[in-house]
Amino acid sequence: MTSGSEISTLATLIVNILWVALLLLWLTGLGNWIQVYWYRADIRSKLAILGGLADEARKETLDYMNRNKAKDASSLLNRLLDFFVIEPVNIEPTDIINRLRHLINIRDARFKDVFNQVMSDSDEVTRSVASTAAEIASALYFIYKYVRHVLLFAEKTKNWYLILQLAIFMPQIIQIAQMYRKALEDFLYKVPVGDGAGPLVALRLAGFGAEWREVTEDTVVAESEFEGRRLLIIKARGPGSTVGRPGEAAEKVIREAIAQGRKVSLMVTVDAALKLEGEDTGEVAEASAPP
Repeated sequence: MTSGSEISTLATLIVNILWVALLLLWLTGLGNWIQVYWYRADIRSKLAILGGLADEARKETLDYMNRNKAKDASSLLNRLLDFFVIEPVNIEPTDIINRLRHLINIRDARFKDVFNQVMSDSDEVTRSVASTAAEIASALYFIYKYVRHVLLFAEKTKNWYLILQLAIFMPQIIQIAQMYRKALEDFLYKVPVGDGAGPLVALRLAGFGAEWREVTEDTVVAESEFEGRRLLIIKARGPGSTVGRPGEAAEKVIREAIAQGRKVSLMVTVDAALKLEGEDTGEVAEASAPP
């Protein structure tokens, strides 16, 4: 039978062993190594999820292209997955907005021309959806490649702090990737998204019988009256997954109105706003922007 003093001695011994073990872990850095090992394992498991999302997006995009008789769809999609745009040097901000706009327009034109060639038998909306799906697949593939790059670089240089930072941000990165993945399904099935709020308002103001004219690429304008005011209504031409070029269109329409001796007293934009966590979907918010 074990006495109380023996139990107390055993408990003290166990506590001392634990303290010594903790001290050794701290002195040798072994505790940090174990923690980093857990972080690496967690990152690799989430990296596999990112890879799966990218592969699923590629497969669904490829299936959509094949169903619509795209020529050499697999080879084309592989090229587009690695397509990227070199941004202007941001250390020189002179006219950087126009340069960015020019690059974005070139990128959009590149995708549009490619799909016009390989899916010439399909209608414009189908080609637009295929182009958007390829962009989403490319974005998911880039996220996967970049996370993999950071992990491998941190392991190669033994930069444990970089692994810690990556582990902290991985849940948010996974959430962003899952949003891309969900958006792909919406576009492939031609489901209206938040950006459709603007065209709906424009159509309601203009009316179903309005005459729309194209003012810039993929962007149209119509005139209407509302409560004694003359309205110039601009929206993406649609139907399709493009927002058009509303900035260029607004500038051109305003210049035309001024040239005709008409005064533009107010410009109102209707668009999908960023939804913050905790906010209800569909809430209306007002915002002002610099001229």
